[in-house]
Amino acid sequence: MNNSNVVFPDSGQVNYYTSVQPFLNFRCAYSGCHSDFHLAGGRSMASYFRLFESANLGLVIPNNSTSSVLYQIINGQNNHLYIYNLPLPTESQINGMKRWIDQGAGEF
Repeated sequence: MNNSNVVFPDSGQVNYYTSVQPFLNFRCAYSGCHSDFHLAGGRSMASYFRLFESANLGLVIPNNSTSSVLYQIINGQNNHLYIYNLPLPTESQINGMKRWIDQGAGEF
C-alpha cells in the first residue's frame, strides 16, 4: 500500500472502515509506531475502539476536528515525530479526516 491508495470520498459521509482505518494503518498503526504491539507513547491506533481509549483521550474529539490532536497532527498544527520517511498526507486525506471527525467520528 502507498499513500495514493488511501482514498476518501470527495463529499458525503466518510466511512471508518473504507477510508479512515486504511489511512491510519498506513500513517500511524504500523510496526514500530502506534500498532497494538509497539504502542509508541502508550497509544494504539490499530482499531476504532483503540482511538477512544483513555491513553488516547483528546486524540479524536467527535464533532470537533480543530480540537482533535489527530487532526492537528495530520494538518501540521501539532509537532509530531515521524520516524519513517512517509509522504505527507494528501489534501483529500486531510479533508477526509476532518470531515470524518466533524461528522461525529462514527464507526460506520
